Amino acid sequence: MATVGFKSAKIAVLDENEKTSADNIFTADEKTAGAIEAAITGLAPTQNVVYASNVPYYVSSKGTGDIKIALTVADLEALPEGALDKILGREKNEDGITTIGANTEAPYCAVGLYTDDKNGKALFIGLLKVKFTFDGDDIKSTDNNGSTLSSDVLNGSGVSRASDGLSWAKAREADDVTQDQFEDFIFPIDETPDA
Repeated sequence: MATVGFKSAKIAVLDENEKTSADNIFTADEKTAGAIEAAITGLAPTQNVVYASNVPYYVSSKGTGDIKIALTVADLEALPEGALDKILGREKNEDGITTIGANTEAPYCAVGLYTDDKNGKALFIGLLKVKFTFDGDDIKSTDNNGSTLSSDVLNGSGVSRASDGLSWAKAREADDVTQDQFEDFIFPIDETPDA
């Protein structure tokens, strides 16, 4: 699939029912963290060839493989206040120090990626249930060419949603699918009224 550019990425933190809320959807775009690149792998299932009568007889191939995403942004800390902590399951102590430790556990998230196809029409790609990690900081000295910004990478592993068994989605404006329709599908909002 040919794509042109990378407009933005949205990450929605999911609850235990695979639902989210508007205040748990975070955008990386030109105004915030700056979407640079997204690479999704592992969509293809593992294929196992069954041999019978000394010849390949049947190919077993169902579901998906080991789904992974590497989402590169210019500056993760430019996401709205507290967003990265929610996405990664990090905690901020009473002194304002963000920490991770033995009991840190990231929640499941859904992620939407927004680009254009070769004809300039919007293209939407989503992973429906992913846990993200941030492996570390990359700190470098400046040199005589001036300082450069070190980009940040969120790595994620995906699984299928329990609600429908789906793990990946794609839609195109050329097929009369709007961004709102796509987001309603990948970011199901919890409509339960607060008690």
